[in-house]
Amino acid sequence: MKLSIIVPCYNVSQFLERCLMSLTNQTLTDMEIICIDDKSTDDTLAVLKNLEKGDLRIRVIENDENMGVGYTRNRGIDLAKGEFVGFVDPDDWVDANFYEKLIDVAEKTQTPVVCGDVYEYEFLGGRKKIKRKMKKSWHNFRYHYSAVYLREFLDRFNICYPHLCIGEDIVFETMVKLNTPKPILYVPGIAYHYCRRPGSLNEDVWREKQTEDFITAMRQVFDLYNLRDGIKNTDYIAGVHYYFRYLYVVAFYKSIYAPDKVVNALCELFPAMRMNWELLRKNKQLYYPLYYGSADGVRSILKAQRWKIKEYKLFGAIKIAVLKYNDFEKELKIFGIPVFVIKH
Repeated sequence: MKLSIIVPCYNVSQFLERCLMSLTNQTLTDMEIICIDDKSTDDTLAVLKNLEKGDLRIRVIENDENMGVGYTRNRGIDLAKGEFVGFVDPDDWVDANFYEKLIDVAEKTQTPVVCGDVYEYEFLGGRKKIKRKMKKSWHNFRYHYSAVYLREFLDRFNICYPHLCIGEDIVFETMVKLNTPKPILYVPGIAYHYCRRPGSLNEDVWREKQTEDFITAMRQVFDLYNLRDGIKNTDYIAGVHYYFRYLYVVAFYKSIYAPDKVVNALCELFPAMRMNWELLRKNKQLYYPLYYGSADGVRSILKAQRWKIKEYKLFGAIKIAVLKYNDFEKELKIFGIPVFVIKH
């Protein structure tokens, strides 16, 4: 069998038909679709079993109890019979030729990991294409669901998801990047369609458990990179600095239930980071307190750097200008075009 697609499912009954239709309509037909119900409390399991009757390639598996998405994906890997493995979340979908194109490139180049484009959809509408920066460094690979993986490669290096409620994907991606014998290839023009929705694990406000698990994931990423010799500077920056900046975003925007834990983690991780002077150069106000381990200093800077926005409209309807400012920067855009940026 050429491909196993793993779909972890929990309370997603209203999205399943769209997702599985995009999989059963793939131009690649030699595959199985492993749908694992993680003890849903809605009618997800009933919908899955009904869809299973309509296509022999769909296999429905049940967890005995709710185990989380990391455990569920790992169970799918263990059950997979395909030469390649892919992951799809049940509220997302993929282009019809997505897997055929990725596997074709993987086989022709003998590359164990190949990825495509990602489009992100907001719940209330709107779509944006995620920019790939793979030419700068294949350690810029993210969005684990946008790739296919050679099953033998995952098995050989014991690559799996940690049992975390959030952040399990960045640990998996890191293990992939550090162990692949060939650079990850990017194939433009075919896309995974990612849908943000209310109530998902990656919602706008994180509770304490989500915050703690993301900090744990970040520590694992740091350990994986810092213990590996021979990492190029550009690869380290792409792989570690990006996630560290995202932890800063967590402190800044998402974590209102455990902000002190995030700040303390920032102060702990920053001095241990290689080439942290790169970040110091980009944002001295923030990173100097981190460099000296001043949690109070970081909190005050986070507060000072919070953006405030003013919009100017013609006739109260036509937006002509947007002014963003905080204690350190001002940015003015007119009709979406940057006019000036002032840094104090």
